[in-house]
Amino acid sequence: MVVTSAFGLLGGAARAPRRSSLSRPPGSARHTVRTAADREGTSAALPQREACAEVCTGRPGNRGTGPWYGKRPAAGPPARPLWCRSTARGARHRPGDGPRPYPGRHDDPEDTPLLELAGLAAYVRLGLFGLVGAHTVGAPDLDAAHRMMTVAVRVGEQQQELLAIGASRGVEPVELMRPFVGVLDSFEARTHESTWWEGLLKGVVGHGVSTDLCRLLATGLPAADASVVTAALAYEVDEPERVTSVVRAATDADPRLASRLALWGRRVVGESLSLCQELLATRPGLAELARRAAAASAGDGEPPADAVAWAMGELTAEHTRRMDRMGLAA
Repeated sequence: MVVTSAFGLLGGAARAPRRSSLSRPPGSARHTVRTAADREGTSAALPQREACAEVCTGRPGNRGTGPWYGKRPAAGPPARPLWCRSTARGARHRPGDGPRPYPGRHDDPEDTPLLELAGLAAYVRLGLFGLVGAHTVGAPDLDAAHRMMTVAVRVGEQQQELLAIGASRGVEPVELMRPFVGVLDSFEARTHESTWWEGLLKGVVGHGVSTDLCRLLATGLPAADASVVTAALAYEVDEPERVTSVVRAATDADPRLASRLALWGRRVVGESLSLCQELLATRPGLAELARRAAAASAGDGEPPADAVAWAMGELTAEHTRRMDRMGLAA
């Protein structure tokens, strides 16, 4: 179990980051603070700008020879404002350049739905990798731990394939996922598991619904793009059963556990569907894919009047089938 335990620790560390985790503690060498004067753009920021240059370079024109280089006095140097920090993203996109959701490329409106879908799917896979990987620790037996590990490995491979879609269009991996940082925070806060089994079912149901949404929206893409996204989200034939069979064996042996997990599954799916509905309401690219997917499902018939309601119905039906495979009432 040493290997699976180490994998679980790595998986736990790889959970999708929340917004609060992106900040650094005061005193860190890379901690940055934007002062009120700097935010307002007044001349009061100039003395601090000069002090920052002295901290960074020792003295003007002679980098690394000043009193702060390599050591820190007891009081600590002044905080480095954001304008003293040069980043690759800042070099690519300046405030005066206008909105640019995917730095590093020439925006093509036709690519926006594909990039939004790939970014969402990749971010969801990142969170799922952390959850499933962490569940290699505390598994009921070695066989269950091994199943968790194999699924987590495949989830990681899926994420790399999705990131490659953005890379083929000049979008860096982190930038592809950045628009969705924090979208899982409310879901995580409202579905905090209290047992190993609840955590596992949250991964199967909660992240399963999100993945179902991505597969559904992929049908609204052009055929070539749809096949790439679908292939990236595909499992081997028996891989989904590697997790659901663990749940099914436990619920068949313990009716009380089955009842508790059935109730928990209803709570998780409710939060998952709310998250999906919010994404479709706030992301124009995803909403457009939902309309295209709904029209494609109708064929030559009349397309659904409400694409979001149609998508929610499809996700609910797939959830019911998933719960049936685990021996749980939806």
